[in-house]
Amino acid sequence: ETYEDGGYKDLQIKLLETELQISKDEKVGYNPIEKYIRIKEFKKYADEDRLKDSQIIKMFKLKSEKDLNSHVNIATLMEDYLEFISAPNMWSRLKNSEDLFINLEKCIELYNKNKGRAAWNFEDIDVLKFKLNGFKIIRWVYNTNKTQDWNPQKLRALYFKNSEATIFSNEKIFKEFTETIQKAEKDFEIPSIEIHSTENGIERSKSAEQIDKLYADKINSAMLEALGRADNKIKDKKKINEPVKLITDSLHKLENLIDENKFTSENIIKIDNRVLNNLLDENREQSYLEIDKIRRIAETLKKNLKP
Repeated sequence: ETYEDGGYKDLQIKLLETELQISKDEKVGYNPIEKYIRIKEFKKYADEDRLKDSQIIKMFKLKSEKDLNSHVNIATLMEDYLEFISAPNMWSRLKNSEDLFINLEKCIELYNKNKGRAAWNFEDIDVLKFKLNGFKIIRWVYNTNKTQDWNPQKLRALYFKNSEATIFSNEKIFKEFTETIQKAEKDFEIPSIEIHSTENGIERSKSAEQIDKLYADKINSAMLEALGRADNKIKDKKKINEPVKLITDSLHKLENLIDENKFTSENIIKIDNRVLNNLLDENREQSYLEIDKIRRIAETLKKNLKP
């Protein structure tokens, strides 16, 4: 019987079995995901006065009761994630994802206590959105090979961290990120594990793996766009005390849209035809509005800087 199968054994047998398993697995590396699941299960026994917290702490070599509670919270978060992706109790879908769950739990705990470094008056619904966005990022990064250098470590710094330089730290950046992902998800559907496994004649665990990869593939473009835009805005905000650098960087970015040689040598602005065609083919109205904002900001700065 396994935890995935929902097996149940007498408490004393479970304790002995777990101690033997930990002793054995320490030599080859204990399965971290199973560790969280087991700790939470034993904590339930402790809550029923059938076991002491100190026994669990000693058995799993935890640091303190606070560390124990943190492990339980992380296990609960993992369970919430599996429910979110419609794969309840399918622990195999959590493989190698421990790090981001640890950091996500820390952030949620702080934000729920209003102790985080986010510089805006967020509400409970925003913390929930932060959690769900975290789930989507986890599902994407651990199931795609198209991350374009976005690895868990880089994502931890940008999203899964209590810092003034993360996506959640700025209301506008966070809401724009959330809207980009939500909008993209409306354009595709993901089959259920039951339907997928039946139609393809494969085991549910294999279906779950393929569905996760399908989701990662479908959301990839929007995720890269949302992360890239947020990362750039956060970096730019760090330069708020360096306005000259911000203006220079903005000019260099806009120069990518024109013929730089003509602009440099003849001071002539000629839009690259490929750029113009892309702007016309994609969201023309949105581009027009954003270019108008650029114009207004530039004119205001120019007016204030005029000798």
